[in-house]
Amino acid sequence: MTNERGIRRGIRRLFHLPVRREALTANDIDAEIEHHLRERRDQLMARGYTQEAAEAEARRRFGEAGRVRERLIASAGRRDRRLSVREWQHALDAFGQDLRYALRMMIKTPVLTSVALLTLVLGIGANLAIYGIVNAVLLQPLAFPEPDRLVRVFDDVPGAGARDVGMSVPEMADVSAQTDVFEQITGFISASAALAGGDHVERVEVLGTLPSYFDVLGAKAAIGRAYSRAEWAPGFTGSVVISDGL
Repeated sequence: MTNERGIRRGIRRLFHLPVRREALTANDIDAEIEHHLRERRDQLMARGYTQEAAEAEARRRFGEAGRVRERLIASAGRRDRRLSVREWQHALDAFGQDLRYALRMMIKTPVLTSVALLTLVLGIGANLAIYGIVNAVLLQPLAFPEPDRLVRVFDDVPGAGARDVGMSVPEMADVSAQTDVFEQITGFISASAALAGGDHVERVEVLGTLPSYFDVLGAKAAIGRAYSRAEWAPGFTGSVVISDGL
């Protein structure tokens, strides 16, 4: 709490905002009252009073502590409000002076001002772009049902010194048959292909997948249907699912 309060004070000083004085709190007032009573008690004890008698006499001479405490708190509040109004007026005046000075300096040095503004714009744009990528890739969940249950499994080939490589279809079949860790298993491989239409040829990115690919992801075709396991058989023509990106 102390560090947070110190940071807020520093920011307010930086922008010439009034630093809020710590009001005379109830604990501070209680401490002052107790200090006064102890001094009066010590004086009375020096005159021959016992400790109990000195404390009672000191409180009698001081008066009702509760009313004194309330008057002190009210007085401190009125003082702080008056100071706060004056400080805010001073802060606004100082901020206006700083703003006018900054505008005059910017007009006097247009080249420096342009470079500073361009640097600021580029920096903000770069930060926004990086945040957009991080937000889309790392912060936002995958656009599939139950994304926290999706995992990607890699294979290692120690003999060839290869790590995090893909699996063959027989290997995936073995994993599916020999473990009950996964509810469903699918596979895919990314590649590029040439898409021809008339006289125009365009290279596109494609995924070769097993028929269970869309079932595992829980994805449905927006138009038509995705391919099924029944089409994963000799004699069937390969099926294609076209994405919105195409």
